[in-house]
Amino acid sequence: ALKDLSNGLKALGGSAEAKLTPEALNAVRSEAYNVGYRPIADLPSVPGDIPFLRGLRELAPSAKGGAVQSPARAEIDDLIGSLAGHGEWSGQTLVRDIQALRQQSHDNAGFGADAARSALAKAQKEAANLLEEMAGRKIGNPNVVKNLRDARTLIAKSHDIEDALVSGSVEASKIKGGDLTGNLK
Repeated sequence: ALKDLSNGLKALGGSAEAKLTPEALNAVRSEAYNVGYRPIADLPSVPGDIPFLRGLRELAPSAKGGAVQSPARAEIDDLIGSLAGHGEWSGQTLVRDIQALRQQSHDNAGFGADAARSALAKAQKEAANLLEEMAGRKIGNPNVVKNLRDARTLIAKSHDIEDALVSGSVEASKIKGGDLTGNLK
């Protein structure tokens, strides 16, 4: 499991004595990947299962009821169709799809996003969650999903710190305030 967070590099799973360098941050990201993503990436095959398909149906704007349709209905329906029709993933492909959906969700939910982009971002994030949970069921270990999510958070924090790194020190004003969690707040 990933180490507890505190400050500096220790906040990223390293030791308090370690220097903040791009190399040290890359090492933290590599360790986080191995703990969180590697168990999924190493799966030979992950077939779409019934809970996954049920979850996809719940993403459909029409499944939520009401007379007003989502402005992103067509895009969300395309996403559902693409994932439902995929059938089976290799572990590496599953990890790539999870990462792609999370990135697309982040991009679509950006500041000033209109209602359609916000709705699509929410569906993409929920679809990524469904893929993660499916992987956890395939492995048969509930900690797999928690480790993956912890690794993703740790990797994001390491990038925020690296972006704020100036001559070996973190310049707090350069850290994205809205994206901070845990001890990086």
